[in-house]
This record gives sequence, C-alpha cells and structure tokens, in this order.
Amino acid sequence: MKVTSLVLAALVGAAQAVLPPAEVRSYCVDIFRTAFPHQHWVTRGDLEQFIRKVNPGDNYFSCPEGVEDNTLTNFSQLELFEWFNHNFDPDMLKYSETIVGDVSVSGNVCSFEKTFTALMSEDCYVSVMSRLFMEITDDGMVKRWVDHFDGEELGRQMTVCSLGRHIPRTEL
Repeated sequence: MKVTSLVLAALVGAAQAVLPPAEVRSYCVDIFRTAFPHQHWVTRGDLEQFIRKVNPGDNYFSCPEGVEDNTLTNFSQLELFEWFNHNFDPDMLKYSETIVGDVSVSGNVCSFEKTFTALMSEDCYVSVMSRLFMEITDDGMVKRWVDHFDGEELGRQMTVCSLGRHIPRTEL
C-alpha cells in the first residue's frame, strides 16, 4: 500500500531517540487499549485516560476524512478531549475499536490493522477496517496518531443503516 509506506516513512523520519521495538509495541498497545478497552463500548472515562497519554503541544492527530476537523496539530489535551466528544461522543454513539493483526514497529512508530465498530441503531451497526500509525515519545506518550480507513465503505454501511430506519416493517 503506497500511502501506508509514505506515512510510515514520514513518521519514522520525524522520530528522535529510538526506543527498543518491544517497548514501542508495548506503549502502542497499552495506549490503544486505554482508549478502546476490550469487551465494552468506549466511555468518557476511557477517553479521559487516553488523553492523558497524548503528548501536549508538539503533536499531530489525523483521522479519516468525513469527520469534522479531521486533522489537529499542536493541540492541548483538553482540545483533543473536546474534539473526541464533538465527533465521537460516547454518550451519543456506542462504538469500540479492536486490534486485529500484528503490531509492526519501525523506530518509535508502530502500525497495525484494527476495526472500528459502531452501533448505529437498535438493529444496525457499521464495522470498517483501518490501519493506525502511532509515533511514541521517549517517555511513552503519543506524539502522532494517523488513522487510515476506507471512508467509502463506512459511508455505504451508514447509508444502509439510514435506509433501514425508513423502510416500513411488516409482521410475518
């Protein structure tokens, strides 16, 4: 995947002191699972814990297009928390993410495939695969977070959920 290689190369080039790969992998998995714990929907408390693991100031956060203000730079932890609550308010949207593959490490950057799953209504959910890149600081905080997924696929699934709400149901 050409975009993936370019993103990884840019992040690796930006890394400073290089941590051991096992340490980078451990930080990445811990940070991800703090934001998206296993076996339950994301809560405000999960997001608060995650935000504490993001390097304030010299940072970069990017998620897929279709999300309002999908790129943030040089933001505070409070600004990121407000962004998450605006775009992915856990009180309004039930969602979670899960790592589904191996965690690759190059320098202080890890990457892995994951799924985003959201309950859109009582009987409809969306689920898309994506690749996440994280650059970790020397003290184990997120410096850069770049998420890539197929926005068209997500759009198709959301359209199906929306159409399903408007189709009258008949009893058998």
